[in-house]
Amino acid sequence: LEEQKMDVTISDISKEALEVAKLNQDKLSAKAKRIHSDLFDHIEKTFDIIVSNPPYIPDEEDVQNIVKKEPNVALYGGKLGVDFYEKILLASKTHIKNKALIAFEHGYQQKEKIKSFVETIYPEASILQKKDLQGKDRFTFIGIGIKLS
Repeated sequence: LEEQKMDVTISDISKEALEVAKLNQDKLSAKAKRIHSDLFDHIEKTFDIIVSNPPYIPDEEDVQNIVKKEPNVALYGGKLGVDFYEKILLASKTHIKNKALIAFEHGYQQKEKIKSFVETIYPEASILQKKDLQGKDRFTFIGIGIKLS
């Protein structure tokens, strides 16, 4: 059952992805505002929680056929695959509340670079990094004004 007090916003640069999100919302009777936006370009709110799974495949990396069906905008994240993490962290400064959480999924080889972005952009933040079910470094949680453990 969805938490009734949550005010959820979904954004994506892809209109097609937002259409899929609407279909999923309808199936699940979930409430969320959908915004067509390149990162925070068309978003004016501040948030308690920001969750992102941006494109994180390095530009020159070859991908499996199963992934190739996805549009490039959903896959590739710059030379090292981490460009969007820095952009999101920088832009989040004007879109995040004083006590908040930022959560990322990322490539298993990107943990340290993302941690360095966080330490530069949010030097007082609490950082918690976790492995996926296969034991690969895959998630970074950032506590702004809160301690994560």
